[in-house]
Amino acid sequence: MFFFVTACNQAQEINLERGRKKETPPCSSDEVGNYTRNEPSFFWGAKVFVLAEQYQSITTAQHLIDLKMNTASLMFPIPYDEDGTVRYPFSIFDLTFQSLDDHLCQMGNLVHEMKSAGLSVYISAEPHYFDREGWARENGMDEDLPTPMDFGPITTQNLMEELLPVMEQLSDLSEKYHVELFAPISEPDNYFGADNANLFMDQARLQFAGFEGKLVWQVYGDLIREPDDPDRGKTLHFDQYDVVGLSLMGCDDYLFAWDNYIDQIVEWANNDQVPEIMIAEMGCTRPPQSVETAVSNYNYWVELTEDYSEGIILLDSPSFDGEYGILGGWQEDWVAEISDLYFD
Repeated sequence: MFFFVTACNQAQEINLERGRKKETPPCSSDEVGNYTRNEPSFFWGAKVFVLAEQYQSITTAQHLIDLKMNTASLMFPIPYDEDGTVRYPFSIFDLTFQSLDDHLCQMGNLVHEMKSAGLSVYISAEPHYFDREGWARENGMDEDLPTPMDFGPITTQNLMEELLPVMEQLSDLSEKYHVELFAPISEPDNYFGADNANLFMDQARLQFAGFEGKLVWQVYGDLIREPDDPDRGKTLHFDQYDVVGLSLMGCDDYLFAWDNYIDQIVEWANNDQVPEIMIAEMGCTRPPQSVETAVSNYNYWVELTEDYSEGIILLDSPSFDGEYGILGGWQEDWVAEISDLYFD
């Protein structure tokens, strides 16, 4: 969901007050540092996409460290067209990735930056329709971007096949930089539907044979929450994944639907003998109508899952000037309280 922005390492300058500067291709890969794969007892972090100064409130590794967090959650969007073909160049939020190799290079450099600061890294890949501006012109700025299913089953099947070699390259990158957590596709049930999500995640797992970090199956879960969802009653399978990730979004929504979601996902994870469960994404996609309710919901979810959860990743929601993000508002206060309570 949302977007991806980053930078290459050519003449790269990091300003801890203002974030990274834009660079121009070609990208040159940073050498791996002397860091290794971290093994925190609890992954406590923020989904920061790629710390884009103009859209995120968190724009540097130091911001995460100052929040007493240990994990940066990054996103790798994979552009596709109406036929289900992976398609570059890809422009998103004023940046252009000329090719998959260029994209991988820039992601590697960002991971290197986070790892060099001592942070653990969680990468999640997501399919993104390649022509965001064209879609907005035809459908309106307020409309959600399409999923592969909106283009039909042939597009969905083609894209699933196209993604597999990309998964192999992402596995190589993640192993090179000692990434701790990786979701081949975040919330695949949202992009492919339940049956295809099960199939794709089983196939994708095989592309990560050389990856020694933890593979995450992060669940969208409309088939649990929404009575009219076409996949209602189907089962998601997490066999041979290391972590099942809960996505608790809409921070002031009614809790009952999320109770059902959490209970069902935990049951499926236990049935499939997945060793770990974590809150892989939690947050507000827009300002809450009631901050008091949002804080209450956050606290409820933390307490509900604390006996088994191996981590919490809080969404630093993208918005112009970071106005919906973690820093500078009620979420920063909540993070400080949780950090003092659990991580001092």
